[in-house]
Amino acid sequence: MKKLLALLFALTLVVSAAAGCSTPAESDGEKIFTYADAVEPVSIDTSLTSDSMGGDVLYHLSEGLVRYSGGEIIAGVAEDWEISEDGLTYTFFLRDSVWEDGEPVTAYDFEYAFLRFLSPDTASTTVEIAYDIVNARAFNTGEITDASEVGVKALDETTFEITLERSLPYFLSLLASRASFYPLRQDFVEAAGSNYATSPEHFLSNGPFILAEWQHEASLTMTKNETYWNADAVNLDGIELLVIPDANTRLSMFDSGELDYVSSLPSGQEVNYPDHNLRSAGNVAFLQFNMAGKTAESGALTSNANFRNALSYAIDRDAYNAAAVSPFAESANRFAHPTHAGVNGNFVDEYPVQNTVPLTGDTDKAQEYLELALEELGTSIDQLPTLTFVTFEIPARRTVAEALIDTWERVLGLTNIEIQMLPIPQAIQGAAMGEYDIYYQTMGADIDPYIFLAYWRSTGGINWTRWGSPAYDELIDAVNNILDPAERFAKLQEAEQYLLDNGPFVMLTYENFAYVQQDYVTGLDTSYGGAAAKLIYTDLTK
Repeated sequence: MKKLLALLFALTLVVSAAAGCSTPAESDGEKIFTYADAVEPVSIDTSLTSDSMGGDVLYHLSEGLVRYSGGEIIAGVAEDWEISEDGLTYTFFLRDSVWEDGEPVTAYDFEYAFLRFLSPDTASTTVEIAYDIVNARAFNTGEITDASEVGVKALDETTFEITLERSLPYFLSLLASRASFYPLRQDFVEAAGSNYATSPEHFLSNGPFILAEWQHEASLTMTKNETYWNADAVNLDGIELLVIPDANTRLSMFDSGELDYVSSLPSGQEVNYPDHNLRSAGNVAFLQFNMAGKTAESGALTSNANFRNALSYAIDRDAYNAAAVSPFAESANRFAHPTHAGVNGNFVDEYPVQNTVPLTGDTDKAQEYLELALEELGTSIDQLPTLTFVTFEIPARRTVAEALIDTWERVLGLTNIEIQMLPIPQAIQGAAMGEYDIYYQTMGADIDPYIFLAYWRSTGGINWTRWGSPAYDELIDAVNNILDPAERFAKLQEAEQYLLDNGPFVMLTYENFAYVQQDYVTGLDTSYGGAAAKLIYTDLTK
């Protein structure tokens, strides 16, 4: 069936090309939304995905208990749910829905998916987001091995229960925002083995679209899933994601009508597109340092707090972001995101952190910190070891890396930092193995500050810095035991302050982008962060 769908889709494109002047919206009567990005998903295995593009693709291929749409939580596979008075037990009642092959989606598919995500054999790097489920942490760390002790239970075919260790006001938002909680069908996943989620033949959809074709590093094609329970509300017949690394090429394709949407205008181009709109990627960008270093020599430098402070104070974040990221990017000097809710407003305003680096930098202080570092290390600038700055092999990442390195050379006279650009999978794998000195990282801010801050526990799955602190672990773990919201946020503020004061990080950017869409595109949903817009209810009216 998938091969037939892919063939029909390909024939549609051939016919369109033969017509000479047809646009994506005119594909022989088919409504095919076409857009492009610099990279393809790293993974669309729901238990493993951690990249924003993978999450965006899965948003269209799969459906969890609830989902985000238009900035609100709406029903997904669960048509209704109940929350106990103490906020600890969530009971979901599933609607009649099916997998793309016609088999019913059941509560057992959710139970399997949750347990697979939590299994130590899966080794998910983002598993901490589920640790508030009863015995989730113990199961993930191997402290217990009996899966029946974990607080996820299929009570019957259509009733799924989740039990938490503490009340989480944002738990529904967490379920709606993370692909890790989408259902999986055990027989299909186990039959696919290591090939699961690598091709259309080895992926099973229960969402609005089906994975029809995936030409790695070139394109990914999705077609409308006619078996989706709400298929009548889906206007598009298909989605075509092209991998086009160069941002200016993507913009030229938009101008010629080959693309329906560009998720991020190249810096400076917004003046040429007065009808552009703004969206938040919901991300925080920062530098992380390998405290052990790629080599012992470089580790002596990256583990020196004064050296890291010198690099941080040298950066005029406002100028850097405007020139190298986007004129609409916001400068960041902390982890918490402006979208994080506090008690009565947002967390950032209600719970400020102290002694942060000025957003415009401080070159005098940067030079003072460098002199202190050199004195402590007993060396001079011309004797410093080479540092490897690792980032993704895409033009936008080269731009930011070069801007930072140029700043450090201009302000501090440093010439010992070299860029190493790698394909995304290799860069991530290398970072996990400690094969870097400085790593440019972007991470989704998530729903609550706790989730983001918890990643930096000593045992955090994506804490690749070789930094750990029992004091920080204690602060983060204490958050779980506080029920009063104001007290809980105050403890998170304390933890974030400790991380900023002691952790090996240089904060840079809250990512916002200008995007453009063709005038015949309606219903584009950019209310929820990610690499691109959400398209379930998008229409092409031309």
